[in-house]
Amino acid sequence: MFNIKDVTKSLSFALVFGLVAVFFLSLSGFAFGVSINQFYPIAALVLSVVGIFLLNRDKTPIFSVVLTGVYLLILFLSAQIAVNFYDNSWDGRDYHQLAVLFLQNGWNPFYTDIISTYQTLYHNPLLDNTLLWIQKYVKFQEIVAANVFTVTGKIESGKFINYLSLSLLFLYSLYVFENPVFAKLSYKVKITLSLLTVLNPVLLAQLFTFYNDGLSYCYLILLLLTILNAELNDNFSKSDLFFLFAFAVILANIKFGGLLYLIFFFGAYFVYLFVKKQKERLRVLLKLTCLIGLVVVLSGYNPYITNIKQGYNPFHPVLGADKKDFLSPSIPRQFVGKSMPYKFFYATFSESENIKSFSANQPKLKIPFSVCYVKEFPAFFEPDVRVGGFGVFWSGILILTLYLLCVLRFKDTKEKGVFKFLIASIFLSILINPENWWARYVPHFWFLPVVIILSTLLAEPQNLQKTAAKFLIYIMIFNSLIVFYFNYIYSAKFSRVIKNICSNNSEIYMFTDNVFEVSFVQKLKENNIKLIRADFNYFLEHKDELRGIPNPFTLKTEYFCRISKNEQKN
Repeated sequence: MFNIKDVTKSLSFALVFGLVAVFFLSLSGFAFGVSINQFYPIAALVLSVVGIFLLNRDKTPIFSVVLTGVYLLILFLSAQIAVNFYDNSWDGRDYHQLAVLFLQNGWNPFYTDIISTYQTLYHNPLLDNTLLWIQKYVKFQEIVAANVFTVTGKIESGKFINYLSLSLLFLYSLYVFENPVFAKLSYKVKITLSLLTVLNPVLLAQLFTFYNDGLSYCYLILLLLTILNAELNDNFSKSDLFFLFAFAVILANIKFGGLLYLIFFFGAYFVYLFVKKQKERLRVLLKLTCLIGLVVVLSGYNPYITNIKQGYNPFHPVLGADKKDFLSPSIPRQFVGKSMPYKFFYATFSESENIKSFSANQPKLKIPFSVCYVKEFPAFFEPDVRVGGFGVFWSGILILTLYLLCVLRFKDTKEKGVFKFLIASIFLSILINPENWWARYVPHFWFLPVVIILSTLLAEPQNLQKTAAKFLIYIMIFNSLIVFYFNYIYSAKFSRVIKNICSNNSEIYMFTDNVFEVSFVQKLKENNIKLIRADFNYFLEHKDELRGIPNPFTLKTEYFCRISKNEQKN
Protein backbone atom coordinates (compact mmCIF):
# COMPACT_ATOMS: atom_id res chain seq x y z
CA MET A 1 0.00 0.00 0.00
CA PHE A 2 2.68 2.49 1.04
CA ASN A 3 5.16 2.24 -1.81
CA ILE A 4 8.36 4.11 -0.86
CA LYS A 5 8.69 5.66 -4.34
CA ASP A 6 5.15 7.05 -4.28
CA VAL A 7 5.62 8.35 -0.73
CA THR A 8 8.90 10.14 -1.41
CA LYS A 9 7.70 11.51 -4.75
CA SER A 10 4.48 12.89 -3.26
CA LEU A 11 6.19 14.46 -0.27
CA SER A 12 8.90 15.95 -2.49
CA PHE A 13 6.21 17.42 -4.74
CA ALA A 14 4.30 18.94 -1.82
CA LEU A 15 7.41 20.45 -0.25
CA VAL A 16 8.74 22.09 -3.40
CA PHE A 17 5.30 23.08 -4.72
CA GLY A 18 4.56 24.93 -1.48
CA LEU A 19 7.79 26.90 -1.78
CA VAL A 20 7.24 27.78 -5.44
CA ALA A 21 3.60 28.71 -4.80
CA VAL A 22 4.37 31.12 -1.96
CA PHE A 23 7.19 32.65 -4.02
CA PHE A 24 5.05 33.23 -7.13
CA LEU A 25 2.11 34.52 -5.08
CA SER A 26 4.44 37.05 -3.43
CA LEU A 27 5.90 38.14 -6.78
CA SER A 28 2.42 38.56 -8.25
CA GLY A 29 1.50 40.68 -5.27
CA PHE A 30 4.58 42.87 -5.73
CA ALA A 31 3.65 43.41 -9.39
CA PHE A 32 0.21 44.70 -8.36
CA GLY A 33 1.50 46.70 -5.41
CA VAL A 34 0.41 44.20 -2.73
CA SER A 35 2.79 43.43 0.15
CA ILE A 36 3.51 40.02 1.67
CA ASN A 37 0.64 38.88 3.88
CA GLN A 38 -0.72 35.80 5.66
CA PHE A 39 -2.89 34.79 2.71
CA TYR A 40 0.11 33.64 0.63
CA PRO A 41 1.53 30.94 2.95
CA ILE A 42 -1.95 29.68 3.83
CA ALA A 43 -2.94 29.48 0.15
CA ALA A 44 0.34 27.72 -0.71
CA LEU A 45 -0.28 25.20 2.08
CA VAL A 46 -3.81 24.45 0.85
CA LEU A 47 -2.63 24.09 -2.76
CA SER A 48 0.14 21.68 -1.68
CA VAL A 49 -2.32 19.48 0.19
CA VAL A 50 -4.69 19.50 -2.79
CA GLY A 51 -1.70 18.54 -4.94
CA ILE A 52 -1.02 15.49 -2.74
CA PHE A 53 -4.59 14.25 -3.23
CA LEU A 54 -4.57 14.90 -6.99
CA LEU A 55 -1.22 13.20 -7.43
CA ASN A 56 -2.53 10.10 -5.66
CA ARG A 57 -6.12 10.10 -6.90
CA ASP A 58 -5.69 6.51 -8.11
CA LYS A 59 -4.97 5.35 -4.56
CA THR A 60 -7.13 5.06 -1.47
CA PRO A 61 -7.89 8.38 0.32
CA ILE A 62 -6.16 7.15 3.48
CA PHE A 63 -2.85 7.19 1.58
CA SER A 64 -3.20 10.90 0.82
CA VAL A 65 -4.42 11.64 4.35
CA VAL A 66 -1.34 9.98 5.87
CA LEU A 67 0.97 11.81 3.45
CA THR A 68 -0.70 15.11 4.33
CA GLY A 69 -0.07 14.39 8.00
CA VAL A 70 3.61 13.68 7.34
CA TYR A 71 3.87 16.83 5.21
CA LEU A 72 2.33 18.99 7.95
CA LEU A 73 4.61 17.35 10.52
CA ILE A 74 7.69 18.29 8.47
CA LEU A 75 6.46 21.90 8.29
CA PHE A 76 5.70 22.00 12.02
CA LEU A 77 9.03 20.51 13.11
CA SER A 78 10.94 22.79 10.72
CA ALA A 79 9.29 25.86 12.23
CA GLN A 80 9.86 24.64 15.80
CA ILE A 81 13.57 24.07 15.26
CA ALA A 82 13.87 27.44 13.55
CA VAL A 83 12.35 29.50 16.37
CA ASN A 84 14.37 27.72 19.05
CA PHE A 85 17.77 28.47 17.50
CA TYR A 86 18.90 32.06 17.05
CA ASP A 87 21.05 32.92 14.07
CA ASN A 88 24.59 33.78 15.27
CA SER A 89 26.12 34.53 11.86
CA TRP A 90 27.34 37.85 10.50
CA ASP A 91 25.57 37.75 7.12
CA GLY A 92 22.49 36.15 8.58
CA ARG A 93 21.89 38.87 11.16
CA ASP A 94 23.28 41.64 8.99
CA TYR A 95 21.40 41.68 5.68
CA HIS A 96 19.40 38.43 5.43
CA GLN A 97 17.29 39.06 8.53
CA LEU A 98 16.92 42.73 7.72
CA ALA A 99 15.61 41.85 4.26
CA VAL A 100 13.10 39.47 5.87
CA LEU A 101 12.04 42.16 8.33
CA PHE A 102 11.61 44.82 5.65
CA LEU A 103 9.61 42.48 3.40
CA GLN A 104 7.36 41.46 6.25
CA ASN A 105 6.81 45.13 7.11
CA GLY A 106 5.54 45.91 3.63
CA TRP A 107 8.58 46.62 1.47
CA ASN A 108 7.88 46.07 -2.23
CA PRO A 109 11.23 45.39 -3.95
CA PHE A 110 9.70 45.97 -7.41
CA TYR A 111 8.88 49.61 -6.83
CA THR A 112 10.56 50.86 -3.65
CA ASP A 113 14.24 51.80 -3.28
CA ILE A 114 15.08 50.46 0.14
CA ILE A 115 18.38 52.34 0.35
CA SER A 116 16.83 55.80 0.35
CA THR A 117 13.76 54.72 2.35
CA TYR A 118 15.40 52.93 5.26
CA GLN A 119 18.57 54.98 5.61
CA THR A 120 16.36 57.86 6.71
CA LEU A 121 14.30 55.53 8.91
CA TYR A 122 17.11 53.94 10.93
CA HIS A 123 19.80 56.66 10.86
CA ASN A 124 22.53 54.06 11.25
CA PRO A 125 25.53 54.73 8.94
CA LEU A 126 26.75 51.17 9.53
CA LEU A 127 23.78 49.91 7.51
CA ASP A 128 24.86 51.53 4.23
CA ASN A 129 26.44 48.38 2.74
CA THR A 130 23.77 46.19 4.30
CA LEU A 131 21.02 48.06 2.48
CA LEU A 132 22.93 47.76 -0.78
CA TRP A 133 23.05 43.95 -0.47
CA ILE A 134 19.36 43.82 0.39
CA GLN A 135 18.38 45.97 -2.57
CA LYS A 136 20.62 44.30 -5.15
CA TYR A 137 20.62 40.59 -4.27
CA VAL A 138 18.04 37.98 -5.33
CA LYS A 139 15.54 37.18 -2.60
CA PHE A 140 13.87 33.76 -2.81
CA GLN A 141 14.99 32.75 0.68
CA GLU A 142 14.02 36.09 2.22
CA ILE A 143 10.60 36.19 0.51
CA VAL A 144 9.71 32.70 1.75
CA ALA A 145 11.05 33.54 5.24
CA ALA A 146 9.01 36.77 5.35
CA ASN A 147 5.86 34.79 4.53
CA VAL A 148 6.53 32.40 7.41
CA PHE A 149 7.26 35.41 9.63
CA THR A 150 3.79 36.83 8.92
CA VAL A 151 2.22 33.65 10.31
CA THR A 152 4.43 33.03 13.36
CA GLY A 153 5.39 36.57 14.38
CA LYS A 154 8.94 35.29 14.96
CA ILE A 155 11.67 36.38 12.56
CA GLU A 156 13.82 33.34 13.34
CA SER A 157 11.04 31.09 12.03
CA GLY A 158 12.16 32.12 8.55
CA LYS A 159 15.01 29.61 8.88
CA PHE A 160 12.43 26.86 8.54
CA ILE A 161 13.28 26.76 4.83
CA ASN A 162 16.65 25.20 5.81
CA TYR A 163 15.07 22.20 7.50
CA LEU A 164 12.35 21.88 4.89
CA SER A 165 14.96 21.86 2.10
CA LEU A 166 17.10 19.34 3.96
CA SER A 167 14.05 17.07 4.28
CA LEU A 168 13.26 17.59 0.60
CA LEU A 169 16.78 16.66 -0.47
CA PHE A 170 16.73 13.46 1.59
CA LEU A 171 13.28 12.39 0.36
CA TYR A 172 13.99 13.22 -3.27
CA SER A 173 17.34 11.39 -3.19
CA LEU A 174 15.53 8.33 -1.89
CA TYR A 175 12.92 8.73 -4.64
CA VAL A 176 15.60 8.80 -7.37
CA PHE A 177 17.42 5.83 -5.82
CA GLU A 178 14.19 3.85 -6.20
CA ASN A 179 14.83 3.81 -9.96
CA PRO A 180 15.06 0.19 -11.22
CA VAL A 181 18.73 0.76 -12.14
CA PHE A 182 19.49 0.81 -8.39
CA ALA A 183 17.53 -2.38 -7.66
CA LYS A 184 20.70 -4.23 -6.69
CA LEU A 185 21.28 -1.80 -3.81
CA SER A 186 19.64 -2.61 -0.49
CA TYR A 187 17.32 -0.13 1.25
CA LYS A 188 20.02 0.35 3.87
CA VAL A 189 22.48 1.47 1.20
CA LYS A 190 19.91 3.75 -0.47
CA ILE A 191 19.01 5.41 2.82
CA THR A 192 22.69 5.77 3.71
CA LEU A 193 23.52 7.40 0.37
CA SER A 194 20.51 9.72 0.69
CA LEU A 195 21.68 10.65 4.17
CA LEU A 196 25.22 11.17 2.90
CA THR A 197 23.92 13.54 0.23
CA VAL A 198 22.26 15.63 2.92
CA LEU A 199 25.20 15.62 5.36
CA ASN A 200 27.17 18.27 3.50
CA PRO A 201 29.38 20.11 6.05
CA VAL A 202 28.60 23.47 4.40
CA LEU A 203 24.88 22.82 4.79
CA LEU A 204 25.24 21.57 8.37
CA ALA A 205 27.42 24.52 9.43
CA GLN A 206 24.76 26.95 8.15
CA LEU A 207 21.74 25.01 9.36
CA PHE A 208 20.94 27.39 12.24
CA THR A 209 21.58 30.57 10.26
CA PHE A 210 20.17 32.57 7.35
CA TYR A 211 23.28 31.84 5.26
CA ASN A 212 22.22 30.48 1.85
CA ASP A 213 25.19 28.49 0.49
CA GLY A 214 23.86 25.25 1.97
CA LEU A 215 20.43 26.11 0.60
CA SER A 216 21.93 26.66 -2.84
CA TYR A 217 23.62 23.24 -2.56
CA CYS A 218 20.26 21.55 -1.87
CA TYR A 219 18.62 22.83 -5.05
CA LEU A 220 21.65 22.32 -7.28
CA ILE A 221 21.86 18.67 -6.20
CA LEU A 222 18.10 18.28 -6.58
CA LEU A 223 18.52 19.55 -10.14
CA LEU A 224 21.33 17.05 -10.85
CA LEU A 225 19.33 14.19 -9.33
CA THR A 226 16.43 15.05 -11.64
CA ILE A 227 18.75 14.93 -14.66
CA LEU A 228 20.05 11.57 -13.41
CA ASN A 229 16.52 10.21 -13.05
CA ALA A 230 15.48 11.41 -16.52
CA GLU A 231 18.55 9.88 -18.15
CA LEU A 232 18.08 6.55 -16.40
CA ASN A 233 14.49 6.49 -17.71
CA ASP A 234 15.57 7.61 -21.21
CA ASN A 235 12.93 10.35 -21.27
CA PHE A 236 11.49 13.36 -19.45
CA SER A 237 8.38 12.41 -17.52
CA LYS A 238 5.90 15.12 -16.52
CA SER A 239 7.18 14.95 -12.97
CA ASP A 240 10.80 15.31 -14.17
CA LEU A 241 9.85 18.44 -16.09
CA PHE A 242 8.03 19.92 -13.10
CA PHE A 243 10.91 19.19 -10.74
CA LEU A 244 13.50 20.55 -13.21
CA PHE A 245 11.48 23.74 -13.59
CA ALA A 246 10.90 24.21 -9.84
CA PHE A 247 14.46 23.42 -8.75
CA ALA A 248 15.94 25.63 -11.50
CA VAL A 249 13.79 28.65 -10.64
CA ILE A 250 14.56 28.31 -6.92
CA LEU A 251 18.30 27.83 -7.51
CA ALA A 252 18.50 30.92 -9.71
CA ASN A 253 16.73 33.06 -7.09
CA ILE A 254 18.67 32.04 -3.98
CA LYS A 255 21.92 33.80 -4.94
CA PHE A 256 23.76 35.01 -8.03
CA GLY A 257 26.09 32.00 -7.88
CA GLY A 258 23.07 29.72 -8.15
CA LEU A 259 22.11 31.25 -11.49
CA LEU A 260 25.66 30.86 -12.80
CA TYR A 261 25.72 27.20 -11.77
CA LEU A 262 22.31 26.71 -13.37
CA ILE A 263 23.57 28.12 -16.68
CA PHE A 264 26.71 25.97 -16.52
CA PHE A 265 24.98 22.66 -15.78
CA PHE A 266 22.17 23.22 -18.26
CA GLY A 267 24.79 24.09 -20.86
CA ALA A 268 26.74 20.94 -20.02
CA TYR A 269 23.53 18.89 -20.24
CA PHE A 270 22.78 20.33 -23.70
CA VAL A 271 26.26 19.29 -24.86
CA TYR A 272 25.78 15.81 -23.37
CA LEU A 273 22.43 15.28 -25.16
CA PHE A 274 23.84 16.67 -28.40
CA VAL A 275 26.79 14.25 -28.30
CA LYS A 276 24.38 11.37 -27.60
CA LYS A 277 22.19 12.58 -30.50
CA GLN A 278 19.07 12.69 -28.32
CA LYS A 279 17.09 15.05 -30.58
CA GLU A 280 13.74 14.62 -28.86
CA ARG A 281 15.11 15.29 -25.38
CA LEU A 282 17.09 18.24 -26.75
CA ARG A 283 13.91 19.71 -28.17
CA VAL A 284 12.04 19.28 -24.87
CA LEU A 285 14.96 20.65 -22.87
CA LEU A 286 15.24 23.69 -25.15
CA LYS A 287 11.56 24.54 -24.62
CA LEU A 288 11.92 24.05 -20.85
CA THR A 289 15.07 26.20 -20.78
CA CYS A 290 13.28 29.04 -22.58
CA LEU A 291 10.44 28.86 -20.06
CA ILE A 292 12.86 28.78 -17.11
CA GLY A 293 14.81 31.71 -18.58
CA LEU A 294 11.67 33.79 -18.95
CA VAL A 295 10.48 32.99 -15.42
CA VAL A 296 13.92 33.68 -13.91
CA VAL A 297 14.06 37.10 -15.58
CA LEU A 298 10.53 37.99 -14.45
CA SER A 299 10.92 36.58 -10.93
CA GLY A 300 14.23 38.38 -10.67
CA TYR A 301 12.72 41.72 -11.72
CA ASN A 302 14.52 42.98 -8.65
CA PRO A 303 17.50 42.94 -8.98
CA TYR A 304 18.14 42.02 -12.67
CA ILE A 305 15.76 44.39 -14.44
CA THR A 306 15.93 47.14 -11.82
CA ASN A 307 19.74 47.07 -12.07
CA ILE A 308 19.57 47.48 -15.86
CA LYS A 309 17.04 50.33 -15.54
CA GLN A 310 19.44 52.08 -13.16
CA GLY A 311 22.36 51.68 -15.59
CA TYR A 312 24.15 48.85 -13.75
CA ASN A 313 25.27 45.37 -14.69
CA PRO A 314 22.38 42.90 -14.03
CA PHE A 315 24.60 41.23 -11.39
CA HIS A 316 25.58 44.50 -9.67
CA PRO A 317 27.23 44.86 -7.15
CA VAL A 318 29.00 41.51 -7.65
CA LEU A 319 29.93 42.12 -11.31
CA GLY A 320 30.33 45.13 -13.58
CA ALA A 321 32.23 48.39 -13.64
CA ASP A 322 30.79 49.49 -10.28
CA LYS A 323 31.20 46.16 -8.49
CA LYS A 324 31.98 46.09 -4.78
CA ASP A 325 35.00 44.27 -3.37
CA PHE A 326 33.38 42.21 -0.64
CA LEU A 327 35.82 39.29 -0.88
CA SER A 328 39.17 40.88 0.11
CA PRO A 329 38.46 41.00 3.89
CA SER A 330 37.67 37.27 3.74
CA ILE A 331 40.82 36.06 1.97
CA PRO A 332 43.69 34.75 4.13
CA ARG A 333 46.79 36.93 3.67
CA GLN A 334 48.75 33.95 2.35
CA PHE A 335 46.27 33.66 -0.55
CA VAL A 336 46.53 37.26 -1.75
CA GLY A 337 48.01 37.38 -5.24
CA LYS A 338 48.31 33.59 -5.43
CA SER A 339 47.06 31.40 -8.27
CA MET A 340 43.80 29.47 -8.11
CA PRO A 341 45.54 26.04 -7.86
CA TYR A 342 47.72 27.31 -4.99
CA LYS A 343 44.70 28.55 -2.99
CA PHE A 344 42.72 25.41 -3.73
CA PHE A 345 45.55 23.10 -2.64
CA TYR A 346 46.22 24.92 0.64
CA ALA A 347 42.54 25.31 1.51
CA THR A 348 41.96 21.60 0.84
CA PHE A 349 45.00 20.02 2.48
CA SER A 350 45.42 22.35 5.48
CA GLU A 351 44.01 22.21 8.99
CA SER A 352 40.43 23.43 9.24
CA GLU A 353 40.48 27.02 10.47
CA ASN A 354 38.49 30.18 9.76
CA ILE A 355 41.40 32.39 8.68
CA LYS A 356 40.51 35.88 7.45
CA SER A 357 42.61 38.71 6.01
CA PHE A 358 43.29 40.14 9.48
CA SER A 359 43.99 36.77 11.16
CA ALA A 360 47.45 36.18 12.57
CA ASN A 361 47.40 32.50 11.63
CA GLN A 362 48.09 31.19 8.15
CA PRO A 363 46.95 27.93 6.50
CA LYS A 364 49.00 24.99 7.77
CA LEU A 365 49.31 21.81 5.71
CA LYS A 366 48.62 18.52 7.48
CA ILE A 367 48.76 14.79 6.86
CA PRO A 368 45.40 13.54 5.47
CA PHE A 369 43.13 11.97 8.11
CA SER A 370 45.15 13.60 10.91
CA VAL A 371 43.38 16.03 13.26
CA CYS A 372 44.51 18.90 15.45
CA TYR A 373 41.33 18.83 17.49
CA VAL A 374 42.25 21.84 19.67
CA LYS A 375 42.38 24.09 16.61
CA GLU A 376 40.19 22.37 14.04
CA PHE A 377 37.05 21.37 15.94
CA PRO A 378 36.27 24.89 17.28
CA ALA A 379 36.59 26.27 13.72
CA PHE A 380 33.13 24.90 13.03
CA PHE A 381 31.52 27.14 15.63
CA GLU A 382 31.24 29.45 12.60
CA PRO A 383 29.19 28.86 9.43
CA ASP A 384 31.74 29.90 6.81
CA VAL A 385 35.07 28.20 7.55
CA ARG A 386 37.56 29.37 4.93
CA VAL A 387 40.32 26.76 5.15
CA GLY A 388 39.36 23.09 5.29
CA GLY A 389 35.70 24.08 5.14
CA PHE A 390 34.47 20.59 4.23
CA GLY A 391 35.62 19.12 7.53
CA VAL A 392 38.71 17.79 9.24
CA PHE A 393 38.93 14.61 7.13
CA TRP A 394 38.19 16.18 3.73
CA SER A 395 41.72 15.91 2.33
CA GLY A 396 41.79 12.19 3.10
CA ILE A 397 38.27 11.77 1.70
CA LEU A 398 39.39 13.32 -1.60
CA ILE A 399 42.43 11.04 -1.87
CA LEU A 400 40.27 7.96 -1.26
CA THR A 401 37.71 9.28 -3.77
CA LEU A 402 40.47 9.71 -6.35
CA TYR A 403 41.54 6.09 -5.78
CA LEU A 404 37.99 4.84 -6.37
CA LEU A 405 37.73 6.93 -9.52
CA CYS A 406 41.00 5.55 -10.90
CA VAL A 407 39.97 1.92 -10.39
CA LEU A 408 36.34 2.46 -11.39
CA ARG A 409 35.29 0.36 -14.36
CA PHE A 410 31.83 1.18 -15.62
CA LYS A 411 29.72 -1.62 -17.01
CA ASP A 412 28.55 -1.04 -20.57
CA THR A 413 25.05 -0.03 -19.49
CA LYS A 414 22.87 3.03 -19.91
CA GLU A 415 23.92 4.50 -16.55
CA LYS A 416 27.55 4.64 -17.68
CA GLY A 417 27.09 7.85 -19.70
CA VAL A 418 25.09 9.83 -17.15
CA PHE A 419 27.47 9.01 -14.29
CA LYS A 420 30.41 10.09 -16.39
CA PHE A 421 28.51 13.28 -17.20
CA LEU A 422 27.84 14.00 -13.51
CA ILE A 423 31.45 13.36 -12.48
CA ALA A 424 32.91 15.43 -15.33
CA SER A 425 30.49 18.36 -15.02
CA ILE A 426 30.83 18.65 -11.24
CA PHE A 427 34.62 18.52 -11.50
CA LEU A 428 34.72 21.09 -14.30
CA SER A 429 32.34 23.47 -12.48
CA ILE A 430 34.72 23.44 -9.51
CA LEU A 431 37.79 23.80 -11.69
CA ILE A 432 36.58 26.97 -13.46
CA ASN A 433 35.45 28.71 -10.25
CA PRO A 434 38.23 31.19 -9.36
CA GLU A 435 37.23 31.05 -5.67
CA ASN A 436 37.01 27.26 -5.38
CA TRP A 437 39.25 27.36 -2.30
CA TRP A 438 36.29 28.43 -0.14
CA ALA A 439 33.91 25.54 0.54
CA ARG A 440 30.83 27.77 0.66
CA TYR A 441 31.38 28.79 -2.99
CA VAL A 442 31.62 25.19 -4.23
CA PRO A 443 29.29 23.33 -1.84
CA HIS A 444 28.42 20.74 -4.50
CA PHE A 445 32.04 19.48 -4.32
CA TRP A 446 30.70 17.27 -1.51
CA PHE A 447 28.44 15.45 -3.97
CA LEU A 448 31.35 14.28 -6.13
CA PRO A 449 32.46 11.49 -3.73
CA VAL A 450 28.80 10.47 -3.35
CA VAL A 451 28.44 10.02 -7.13
CA ILE A 452 31.69 8.05 -7.31
CA ILE A 453 30.64 5.81 -4.39
CA LEU A 454 27.31 5.18 -6.11
CA SER A 455 29.06 4.40 -9.40
CA THR A 456 31.44 2.02 -7.63
CA LEU A 457 28.64 0.09 -5.92
CA LEU A 458 26.74 -0.28 -9.20
CA ALA A 459 29.82 -1.56 -11.02
CA GLU A 460 30.02 -4.70 -8.83
CA PRO A 461 33.43 -3.84 -7.38
CA GLN A 462 36.18 -6.13 -6.20
CA ASN A 463 36.52 -6.66 -2.46
CA LEU A 464 39.19 -3.96 -2.04
CA GLN A 465 37.10 -1.37 -3.91
CA LYS A 466 33.99 -2.32 -1.98
CA THR A 467 35.85 -2.01 1.33
CA ALA A 468 37.26 1.38 0.30
CA ALA A 469 33.77 2.59 -0.69
CA LYS A 470 32.30 1.49 2.65
CA PHE A 471 35.14 3.13 4.59
CA LEU A 472 34.63 6.32 2.58
CA ILE A 473 30.94 6.35 3.50
CA TYR A 474 31.69 5.91 7.21
CA ILE A 475 34.46 8.53 7.30
CA MET A 476 32.31 11.06 5.40
CA ILE A 477 29.45 10.60 7.86
CA PHE A 478 31.82 10.88 10.83
CA ASN A 479 33.41 13.98 9.29
CA SER A 480 30.00 15.64 8.91
CA LEU A 481 28.85 14.72 12.42
CA ILE A 482 31.92 16.47 13.85
CA VAL A 483 31.03 19.64 11.94
CA PHE A 484 27.39 19.42 13.02
CA TYR A 485 28.17 18.73 16.68
CA PHE A 486 30.47 21.69 17.20
CA ASN A 487 28.24 24.05 15.24
CA TYR A 488 25.23 22.81 17.21
CA ILE A 489 26.75 23.32 20.66
CA TYR A 490 27.84 26.87 19.79
CA SER A 491 24.45 27.70 18.25
CA ALA A 492 22.67 26.28 21.29
CA LYS A 493 24.86 28.32 23.64
CA PHE A 494 24.27 31.49 21.65
CA SER A 495 20.52 30.83 21.66
CA ARG A 496 20.49 30.38 25.44
CA VAL A 497 22.18 33.77 25.87
CA ILE A 498 19.56 35.49 23.73
CA LYS A 499 16.72 33.69 25.55
CA ASN A 500 18.16 34.71 28.94
CA ILE A 501 18.36 38.34 27.85
CA CYS A 502 14.77 38.26 26.62
CA SER A 503 13.34 36.43 29.64
CA ASN A 504 15.10 38.32 32.44
CA ASN A 505 14.67 41.94 31.37
CA SER A 506 11.78 44.30 30.68
CA GLU A 507 13.94 47.02 29.16
CA ILE A 508 17.35 47.21 27.50
CA TYR A 509 19.59 50.28 27.14
CA MET A 510 21.69 50.70 24.00
CA PHE A 511 24.56 53.23 23.78
CA THR A 512 26.23 52.32 20.48
CA ASP A 513 25.16 51.46 16.96
CA ASN A 514 26.09 48.13 15.38
CA VAL A 515 25.17 46.33 12.18
CA PHE A 516 23.09 43.79 14.12
CA GLU A 517 21.03 46.43 15.88
CA VAL A 518 17.85 46.07 13.81
CA SER A 519 17.90 42.28 14.11
CA PHE A 520 18.41 42.45 17.88
CA VAL A 521 15.71 45.08 18.33
CA GLN A 522 13.27 42.77 16.55
CA LYS A 523 14.02 40.02 19.10
CA LEU A 524 13.30 42.48 21.92
CA LYS A 525 10.07 43.55 20.25
CA GLU A 526 8.90 39.94 19.90
CA ASN A 527 9.47 39.48 23.64
CA ASN A 528 7.81 42.79 24.64
CA ILE A 529 11.08 44.30 25.83
CA LYS A 530 11.48 48.06 25.64
CA LEU A 531 14.64 49.41 23.98
CA ILE A 532 15.94 52.70 25.35
CA ARG A 533 18.58 54.62 23.42
CA ALA A 534 20.85 56.67 25.66
CA ASP A 535 24.11 58.56 25.29
CA PHE A 536 27.32 57.97 27.23
CA ASN A 537 26.55 60.77 29.72
CA TYR A 538 23.42 58.90 30.79
CA PHE A 539 25.54 55.85 31.47
CA LEU A 540 27.98 57.85 33.60
CA GLU A 541 25.15 59.33 35.64
CA HIS A 542 23.45 55.98 36.24
CA LYS A 543 26.37 53.54 36.13
CA ASP A 544 25.58 52.20 39.61
CA GLU A 545 22.10 51.28 38.46
CA LEU A 546 23.08 49.48 35.24
CA ARG A 547 24.62 46.12 34.44
CA GLY A 548 26.41 45.40 31.17
CA ILE A 549 25.12 42.76 28.77
CA PRO A 550 27.65 41.45 26.22
CA ASN A 551 26.61 41.40 22.58
CA PRO A 552 26.13 37.63 22.07
CA PHE A 553 28.05 37.80 18.80
CA THR A 554 31.00 40.13 19.51
CA LEU A 555 31.07 39.50 23.30
CA LYS A 556 31.62 43.25 23.74
CA THR A 557 29.45 45.05 26.27
CA GLU A 558 27.07 47.00 24.03
CA TYR A 559 23.79 46.69 25.93
CA PHE A 560 22.79 47.40 29.51
CA CYS A 561 19.89 46.64 31.80
CA ARG A 562 18.85 47.96 35.20
CA ILE A 563 20.20 46.11 38.21
CA SER A 564 17.41 44.50 40.20
CA LYS A 565 16.91 45.30 43.89
CA ASN A 566 18.17 41.84 44.86
CA GLU A 567 21.36 42.41 42.86
CA GLN A 568 21.83 45.83 44.53
CA LYS A 569 21.60 44.21 47.97
CA ASN A 570 24.21 41.61 47.04
